[in-house]
Amino acid sequence: MVQTHLISSNGHFKKAVGQKEALHALEGETLWVDIQGIGEDERGMLQNIWNFHSLAIEDCSNRQQRSKYERYPTHDF
Repeated sequence: MVQTHLISSNGHFKKAVGQKEALHALEGETLWVDIQGIGEDERGMLQNIWNFHSLAIEDCSNRQQRSKYERYPTHDF
């Protein structure tokens, strides 16, 4: 399951949003993508809609993966 949320520029949770609205986040807003389990549909969405790096998607697929922070050119993971 994948849920998307907008966080305001001052770091406060703004609201949960759908995929279409999330694609149009305003400047200064942070889009938080909460991934809780990943199947083929979610994998395709992360790759094709959100342009997640392939290694980030692999990390989402591995339930044994320890938490970590990665900076990619288009997003932080």
